[in-house]
Amino acid sequence: TLGQNRALRHVLRGAGVPLEYRERPGAHDWRYWRAHVGESLAWLARRVAPAAPPAAADGTPRPAGGS
Repeated sequence: TLGQNRALRHVLRGAGVPLEYRERPGAHDWRYWRAHVGESLAWLARRVAPAAPPAAADGTPRPAGGS
């Protein structure tokens, strides 16, 4: 429920856990998800994408794969 979500947000923030919390109008149903699934997946993809490999000592970017 919304109350449980808010309570969890409060506990996590109190524990210093970094989080992003948004409430939007609408029910937790297929109509809502169809409207927001793209935004939700883009948010998730930004957080699970691999980090860029570090640059070489001379500043030249290294190719993906690390060597």
